[in-house]
Amino acid sequence: MAATTGFRGWGAVCIWAWVGMAVLGWTSPALAQDADVEPASGKTSATVPAAGDRSVPADSTTVASGGNLDDATTTATDEVALIPAPRPALPPLSRLGVNLAKAVWFASADLPPSASPEQIRASATRTSPTVQLRTTPGESGVLFALLELESPPLTGAVVTLGDVDGSDECWMNGTRVGGTSGRGITDFGVSRTYYVPRESMRKGTNVLALRLTGEYGKGEFGLRREPITFGFVPAPPQRQAALQADAPEALRGLAAITPDEAARAIEAADPGVTETAALVRRRAGFGRFGWLMNDGLAAMSEVSPTRVVNREGPKFEVALDRVETLAIASGEKEPGIDSYHKLVRVKGPCARRPVEYTMLQHVMYPGAVITLEKGSPLQLRVEFSGRVGSMQTLSEAEVAAVSPSLAEAGVSVFAFYDADERSVPALLAVAGGAANVTLSELHIDVTVSRGTDAKSPAKIYIFHPTGLDRVDLSGKPASFFALAAAVVPGDDPVQVVRRWMRLGLHEPVAVDEYARVHASEEFVRVYQVARYAAPAGVDLGPAYMPLPPQISFARSTYRYPVRLPDATTATGVMSFSGPMEAVDADAVSTASDLAVASYDLPIPPMSERGLISVPGTDDLRALLNTCVEGLTSSPLGNGVDLFYKGRTQAFQAYSYLTTDTRTRLLESTSALLPAALIQSSWQETTEPLSGLPFWWTYYIEGPYFGRYDQDWGNGLSLVGLYTAVKYTGQWEVVLEHWDAVERMASWFEATDDWEWMRASNAVHGHGTGAGDCASATYAAALAYARLARHAGRTDDAYYGTWQAARAAVFLLNRFAYNPHAQEQDFKQGESLVLGFHEGRGFLEGELDGYPWNVTSLISGNGVQPENFDLYVKYAPNLLREYERTFEKAYPKWADGTFKYGRPTIYRDNSGYITLPHIYLRARLKTDGAEALDKLLTSARKNEHLWWLAPPVVGEVMNLRYDGLVTDWGRCGFLGAEVMRDTAESRRRRIEAHFDNRFAPDTVEFQLPRRAGQVQINDGPVPLTDLKYENGRLQLRLRRPGLNKVVLVY
Repeated sequence: MAATTGFRGWGAVCIWAWVGMAVLGWTSPALAQDADVEPASGKTSATVPAAGDRSVPADSTTVASGGNLDDATTTATDEVALIPAPRPALPPLSRLGVNLAKAVWFASADLPPSASPEQIRASATRTSPTVQLRTTPGESGVLFALLELESPPLTGAVVTLGDVDGSDECWMNGTRVGGTSGRGITDFGVSRTYYVPRESMRKGTNVLALRLTGEYGKGEFGLRREPITFGFVPAPPQRQAALQADAPEALRGLAAITPDEAARAIEAADPGVTETAALVRRRAGFGRFGWLMNDGLAAMSEVSPTRVVNREGPKFEVALDRVETLAIASGEKEPGIDSYHKLVRVKGPCARRPVEYTMLQHVMYPGAVITLEKGSPLQLRVEFSGRVGSMQTLSEAEVAAVSPSLAEAGVSVFAFYDADERSVPALLAVAGGAANVTLSELHIDVTVSRGTDAKSPAKIYIFHPTGLDRVDLSGKPASFFALAAAVVPGDDPVQVVRRWMRLGLHEPVAVDEYARVHASEEFVRVYQVARYAAPAGVDLGPAYMPLPPQISFARSTYRYPVRLPDATTATGVMSFSGPMEAVDADAVSTASDLAVASYDLPIPPMSERGLISVPGTDDLRALLNTCVEGLTSSPLGNGVDLFYKGRTQAFQAYSYLTTDTRTRLLESTSALLPAALIQSSWQETTEPLSGLPFWWTYYIEGPYFGRYDQDWGNGLSLVGLYTAVKYTGQWEVVLEHWDAVERMASWFEATDDWEWMRASNAVHGHGTGAGDCASATYAAALAYARLARHAGRTDDAYYGTWQAARAAVFLLNRFAYNPHAQEQDFKQGESLVLGFHEGRGFLEGELDGYPWNVTSLISGNGVQPENFDLYVKYAPNLLREYERTFEKAYPKWADGTFKYGRPTIYRDNSGYITLPHIYLRARLKTDGAEALDKLLTSARKNEHLWWLAPPVVGEVMNLRYDGLVTDWGRCGFLGAEVMRDTAESRRRRIEAHFDNRFAPDTVEFQLPRRAGQVQINDGPVPLTDLKYENGRLQLRLRRPGLNKVVLVY
């Protein structure tokens, strides 16, 4: 049976599954399926496409080492058959992994994990894997799945088990490959993942066995829910650095442009800069390019080592007989993988003749570049989404008009497209070699041979001049220039094609980024430093250096105050995040081949939001204190539960806490902080392709490898740590354990992405996750910058400020992307954009189901006041429109008694749904205090997850007053209250308390008007210690220890 896969020759695998269910013939024969159980953790896989959302054939499930379920289908049947139905031809697969949850497995209380396929078929019971099984206490049972491989695998594989009730051991063909003892590990966000060595698998039938034992010897166990997946991976976790063994340590995840080279180029490009702040470099990372060999790009659906695909456009397959070796192409001056690109070297026969080539995928390039290094010829197969594809060749006359240098350099250019109204044209250019095109009824073959000397490599540039944009080519243009005229009506075809050649024939060889914080002018200047290479002898002018499309989108859509270079040019390329604009990549000087482009981002709001308690709100104050929970002193657990959950919310409403609640909060935090920074649960992982390590504390289980939303876990841990230290003043803990802070921040550095302007939410890219991930990521960047600033780590503070400025762009853009996503078919109709989805467009939240996903846009597991500071300053109208859309879709959102008529992940209108919207309305001031009081009363009828409530209730109370404590340096903030002045009832009196632990220090208040009287510790304040400007009052506290500040106005 032949198989066509994204990686030709990577042995297809068929998981045989006979459908049916029977009672197990065990000592205590019973078989039961659990009802749906709400996950114990606060997050579920609803934020990512669940493995169970896709279905698998009842008689076979297919996967290749590079395939997923996108092309597999299933049909269920009640027929029980011991012999499978005839197997259909395997569909083309392009991604990694297969969902085993829908397959029918075998179960036995008697067979060992080493049982043969014949023994299993003869005596085991057919079953589903996601059942709760019972047998004699202390006994075990084994679940079996049979995997049929057509050829010996070239890599190992990973098995991921979701919610395991009990202890498990995983076996492949009688070899134990892993095991876990204890409770259902994934209840705490950790699924069980085991590596299967290539040597333990074979051609033919393979036996995957799971031996399960009840927890603490009880006779009940099983796999309670998904994911249950199997997929090939390029390297085992324990050998994760192997593919990068040839890369110098200094280049791991960094561009091959030295800091000295970059600094000189930046100085030459921006000579008038007077800011003395340090130039900080983007830290090492692998961006979206980790773990898997296929990736979506800014303007591309998918690039893999053997495949280039863009939406409905032509598909390019490298027609290898098989892939023999595949590795990251690292070298002395090439990291192989960083935040911008991945370069892969592939070896294998093509038409029985050995070839070796590299495939470059780059976020700034709308396609891929193949370098044929050895062997010849290399064949590419071009297939079309429609029944008939079209092709045009750039003729000699057209070449002469565009640039005679193309002919002199021997460059051949072809265009491929579907002749319809929604075409995504692709261009293929060959330099340094010869191209031969063969037409057939269903596809086109392009055969490329290296040059006559057979020593120099040939370059194959596959690129899409419109990116993801669709154009009307139903008129079947008769020439290359006619094609250009159809794509860009009204423009000179010669200039259009010249622009295309500048876009596609300049290969981004190396790209890096630096930034300088202009604090006094409140912006961050970002520098892109790049080196481009064109084919030898080709002179088209400078390359285009794209800028992150989100920037121009934000400026043009809602006037976000970014500053772009004056010479910005529209490239005509549509990316997922908007039209791609670029600058001419001219070398900065005759002594350098580097080009530099810069843009400015506003520094986001950095003020604190210390609430000042107001009188007359006793009922709400009591409610707020009732909702304070989770104040553990134990340092054992994940970072979210220890540093963030319950604790952060209590501090955010500190002025409203009772004396007893304050005491509990401060005592538990003082005991927790130093111990938790050492003992809390943080795991170090090394990404296999780059060799870069990172740390994580939490992930949500999801499809295939299960690890998603690690940005959420690390981010909320940073937010929680910063909030606790800020309010208590325990800065000595941060100074002593800065390495723990860097561990929390390591995820954001390693997975940072140029287009998304923030971290990925999974090690293999995937996207930015749901709205709560974006909320946590932005707040984490601010937390890191503030921690570093107060710890005296200036360069780290600059880096955090830069990353916060970048993350702020996407945090705002999410609310503006819906028309763009709708127009480009990047999302469904009745939905809202939540985040980016690699290679597909956007992750979206439905407007016709349960409201959690769309609520996640304003919640990162509760509200982050600093995020709303950004919303209110830059995009209040977008947020008002969002809230109107939400209320129209979910008019009963604030009714705590409302039921959605089906099981929901957060118990209908719990605090996860209601509280973020009440907070948003308070911050936008769209509702008055009385109306919000009523909303709280209605929502409180569902008390689930109300540990989120303290900052929300506090903000509702503070609608009655406009004052805030906006900073207190490294002091501890001990609360503040406002009252009527006893001497003059028309005047207000604020009394605030601080623990000045690192005297002298400065505190700052936001006041509705200038204070007429200011006292510190019941005494006058020297004029030199007082400053009032733009509604902000700054006071210098000189006395160490407890200080009382009184303001009367």
